[in-house]
Amino acid sequence: MSVPGMQRMRRLANRLRGRGRAGGVILMYHRIAELDDDPWGLAVSPAHFAEHLAVLRRHTAMALPDVVQALGRGTPPRGAVVVTFDDGYADNVETALPLLKQQRIPATVFLTTGAIDARREFWWDELARVLLEAGPLPGMLELRRGDWIYQQALDADAMAGVGVTGHRSWRAWEEPPTVRHRMYYELWQRLYPLAHDRRQALLDDLLEWAGLEPRMRRTHRLVSLAEAQQLAQESLIEIGAHTVTHPPLTTLDPVARDRELQKSKRVLEEMVRREVSSFAYPHGDHNTATVSAVRAAGFTAACTTAAATLSAASALLTLPRYQVLDWSGDELSARLQTWQRAHGVA
Repeated sequence: MSVPGMQRMRRLANRLRGRGRAGGVILMYHRIAELDDDPWGLAVSPAHFAEHLAVLRRHTAMALPDVVQALGRGTPPRGAVVVTFDDGYADNVETALPLLKQQRIPATVFLTTGAIDARREFWWDELARVLLEAGPLPGMLELRRGDWIYQQALDADAMAGVGVTGHRSWRAWEEPPTVRHRMYYELWQRLYPLAHDRRQALLDDLLEWAGLEPRMRRTHRLVSLAEAQQLAQESLIEIGAHTVTHPPLTTLDPVARDRELQKSKRVLEEMVRREVSSFAYPHGDHNTATVSAVRAAGFTAACTTAAATLSAASALLTLPRYQVLDWSGDELSARLQTWQRAHGVA
């Protein structure tokens, strides 16, 4: 047998030996902060994050590129835990980075290039600012752009914001406790699949209706160029791409989709002066065509939001991740044990 043939057989044997054996988990964080409203559960408090890192010190905390290399060899490291962050909030630098460095735990930070040095918040945060803060609102909302229409009458309590701040623990997948919470989720659903420019135009209309100006709250600040470059200089940090405008990629035509992928990689590499080979699908949204486009754009690994443990069979361009909520260290430890025990690791 030729040498290449022997190598192929060896890789196949490694995969067969590793099949069904868990190779660890990838954790998905977004924010390290304490927020007044957090409808998608994106924030983990700094105190809890410090507890999480103490837990990870008792596990095999690994960098994503190292795990990807092991998976490529068909021998995923058993029990490995990988830390990743999506989107590019400034608290990743201000709060998470010092704690990661203190514990010497590596992480991959997936940055949305269009949000770097941005002057306004992500659209889902802007929507929450309008509806989930207690400021007064007019009695009738009508948003209209072409054939896109949303209408909602507000009662006196909804206009005044009565009860809005009393539901800080509400999450968007739960029953809405007030009219404003219901409006938030309905509008999020309606705005989610729209093209970036059209969505931003509707948000401009919503802000005008509410008597508000676009701005960046200190609590929702996104990374600056200098902070992105600071992250890239840290030996513990890998910079990954997360598109330009954070769209659900399967809703885009192929030209727009490819532009989001290729531009995010090119611009990010110019910004941080490092190769960018890892990618995370916004909202986890992907299909077969999207995966092929990610490969064609030059990425060698990509993360989804599918909650599963890694194994030798994990595809490098559809890596699963578990989203981490604002759990205590003890709860994260219990969940890690459950995930790993279920796959024969613990």
